[in-house]
Amino acid sequence: MADAEGKQEGWAARQARFLAAIEEELRRVLEVPHPGLARHYGMMHYHLGWADERLQPAQGDAGKRLRPLLCLEVCASLGGE
Repeated sequence: MADAEGKQEGWAARQARFLAAIEEELRRVLEVPHPGLARHYGMMHYHLGWADERLQPAQGDAGKRLRPLLCLEVCASLGGE
């Protein structure tokens, strides 16, 4: 039982690290490059949970993280970094 609990804690820590890296990279590539594009980028931010329906900054549950998280988990399970 202790062994299973240790693995679960390791997975939770790895998941937190992966999600932080995913979030950082998404925010980096989705910075608004020009004020004229703010509305278009606002729509992308809305779909990622960073903006509300008025495209104003929002705090809440962020979506669109499951696929990248699974990719990183598979990579790690196969010995990747």
